[in-house]
Order: sequence, then C-alpha cells, then structure tokens
Amino acid sequence: MESAAWDPTLVAGILGMSLLAFAIILFMLIYQRKLVSQQLQVQQMEAKLQKELVNAAIQAQEKERKRIAQDLHDEVGAMLSTVKLSLNSFTKNTDNEVVQRAQETKSYIDETITTVRNISRDLLPATLERLGLGDALEELCEKLDSPETRVQFHQMNEVTRFAPQSELALYRISLELINNAIKHANASEVNVSITQTDQLQLVVEDNGDGFDYEAAKQKPSSELGGLGLKNIESRINFIGAGIHYDSIPKKGTKVTITLHIPNQNH
Repeated sequence: MESAAWDPTLVAGILGMSLLAFAIILFMLIYQRKLVSQQLQVQQMEAKLQKELVNAAIQAQEKERKRIAQDLHDEVGAMLSTVKLSLNSFTKNTDNEVVQRAQETKSYIDETITTVRNISRDLLPATLERLGLGDALEELCEKLDSPETRVQFHQMNEVTRFAPQSELALYRISLELINNAIKHANASEVNVSITQTDQLQLVVEDNGDGFDYEAAKQKPSSELGGLGLKNIESRINFIGAGIHYDSIPKKGTKVTITLHIPNQNH
C-alpha cells in the first residue's frame, strides 16, 4: 500500500501558519517585555521626581528656618534689647510705683529675650555649624534633660565632620525622636549615643510606652505619629541613610540610624 504524498500547497500553508503564529508570539513577548521596561522606567522616573520634590521641600524648609532664626536674632532680639535699655531711664524716677513697673517690665523682656534666643538656637543650632554633630547632640541632651525625663548623651569615639546637610538632618531626626519619647511615650529615660567607624551610627533609645511601627506608619499625615515618622523617613532618604525601629509596647523603643561617610582622606 503506497503512502499518501504530502500536498506541497498544504505543507506550505502549514509552514506559513506556523511561522505566522511564531512571529505573533515573538512579537507579543517583545512587546510585553518592552511594556514592562517602559513601566519600570516610568516608576523610576516617578520615584526620582518624588525624591527630588521631597529634597527640594526639605532644603526650602531649612532655608526658611535659617532666615527666621537670623531675623529673630538680628531684628527682634535687637529691638527687645533697645527697649530694655530705654526702660533704664524709668528706674531713676522718684515714683516707687513707676520704678517697680519698670523693673517688672524689664524682667518680662529678659524672659522674652531668652525665649527668642532659644527659638533661634533651635531653628539654627550654632553649635552644630561650629563644632559638629557630636557637640550639638550633647548640648541638646543637656538642654532637654530634666528630673522627670533623664536625657543622656554618649559619644563612643571621635566623630569627624561630614556633609552639613547630613549633620543637620541627623540633628533634626534626633530632636524629633527625643521629643516623641518625652511627650508621647512617657519615657523617664532617653539615651542618645553616636559612634563612628567605617560608618556613623546614631542610636536613640528610651524606656517609654513603645509603639507598633507598622500601625503608626499608616496613620494619616494629619495625625502627629504618622507625620513624625514621615518627616523622619523623608530626611533619612534625603541623606541616603538607613534606619531600623525596634519597639516593644510598654518596654520602650530603640531607633538605630546608620550613615556611610565617604573617606575624606582620599
């Protein structure tokens, strides 16, 4: 029995359909791969744009803080000092009541001058600019230390100077964490430590109430907890640092920040 011969037209049709199907599949794979690549590029561009917007906002905020601090120190402080000097003439008055009122007013002005200086120093820490992060954090801890909440500073070794924007960001983050521990976690003890080896490590630890990090992170920005964490993480991303939260409810919180500092000897 002879085998049936293949019809050349049928063979050509099958091969043509096979090639067409293969071409369609190949086209779809290439298109899908290109589409995924484009989506990834869009996501990267959006992430980059978002980071640039956040960085610009942080820089604008710090610029405005600096301007306000200088205005408070140079203008408001100077005006208060002038008023205080003018009051001295009233102390020479023979009217005891006038003298007493003048002395009371001078006392109020002295308190106001001190408050203005404190606000100016908080907005633009002079010690940070002059001496660096270690000395600025030590001064901050001394200022916030109280019988109700002991705030202690520990520096393990010498900390070299590095990028001013990174020093300022770490200072702001430390202040935020300490304030959170005092005002919201009811901590009676806060320890701030800083050490530098091949990288800088900053640790803020308290014995307060602790918190659920994931739950706090999901809070809207209108709530203090959510806004505080978002501010911290924005600054962390701004300087390219890493942060780790270790918090146990009713047992305290430990926040560890690490930052690679380029070798300045090269």
